[in-house]
Amino acid sequence: MPELKRVNLSASTIETFQTCSFIYFANRILGVPDLGNDGSSRGTIVHEIAELLSSEKHSKTYKKVIKKKDVFCDKALSRLISYHAKRLRVDSEEHLTMINEMALIALNWDFWGKERGKPTRSLSEYAFDFLCDIDGKCYKVKGFIDRAFIYEDTKTILIRDYKTSKEKFKGHKISFNLQDYIYRLAMSKEYPDYNIIMEFLFLRFPDSPSMITEPISPDALEGFEYYLTDIQNYLDHFTIEEAYKGFAKNKGYMKDGTFGGIMKCGKIGIKKDGITPFYVCPYRQAFNYYELQNEKGEVVKKAREDNILDVMPKKGQKLVEKKYNGCPIWWH
Repeated sequence: MPELKRVNLSASTIETFQTCSFIYFANRILGVPDLGNDGSSRGTIVHEIAELLSSEKHSKTYKKVIKKKDVFCDKALSRLISYHAKRLRVDSEEHLTMINEMALIALNWDFWGKERGKPTRSLSEYAFDFLCDIDGKCYKVKGFIDRAFIYEDTKTILIRDYKTSKEKFKGHKISFNLQDYIYRLAMSKEYPDYNIIMEFLFLRFPDSPSMITEPISPDALEGFEYYLTDIQNYLDHFTIEEAYKGFAKNKGYMKDGTFGGIMKCGKIGIKKDGITPFYVCPYRQAFNYYELQNEKGEVVKKAREDNILDVMPKKGQKLVEKKYNGCPIWWH
């Protein structure tokens, strides 16, 4: 009997299947590529800037950027940003201005974690990947923490996560934030008996970017482990039948005002300005996409037609066109 391949749990993985079971199936099971969006692309670049400048070897660049109030004042950094912006198609003046503004908030907001005292250790893009299988708890979590500061003298850890979304958390995102719980859980496994503080930094809100969440008790964190165990078992055995049970369209409008339910499906068409398209779920309509395969027929990368330049074949590789039929709840 083949060994069970466990799903790597993360906040985004769980939220995807909870929001719409078919999106989860199309993206995570079938591997149909997402088109991405400008917001996530800008966020990727801002995270790249923060990670790069958190290294001591780039301290001169950091100081220069802070003094000039401009991430483009350094030639090498500017070239790097421009390269990624062009690659991700967010290289217009408007996008670059937003990238600069958000990056400066991240770099100016207690970037070295010294407001709570000098940290014993600082972590940037801290990766965690562990399997828990003990005392009836069985789950596998994987992810990255943007920044973490460890204060040995007070046995305290400050976790900081950068957010480039246009809205702050509300509703269940505040009362039960999956990312908050998972990050605390991951860090508590590595640093037991430490007081862990979770801070989300919303980079599009310069006047009040910081949101520090409420403490989570050890008992609540242990209860969360059993919650993860149930989800792990469900997703490890996810089938096409499960994919048809939780369409976003059938969930109506979210009562707590958060983005989900039928709003996730979006609307096909153009707004009153005659130019701007409405938001629409990237998996609602049918489209063709491409697989880049190596000599063995193994998939190296996938991309939609709009991103076909990302999968141009090299020697020994070939491009295979595939068809995605769209979300079945919208077929009729």
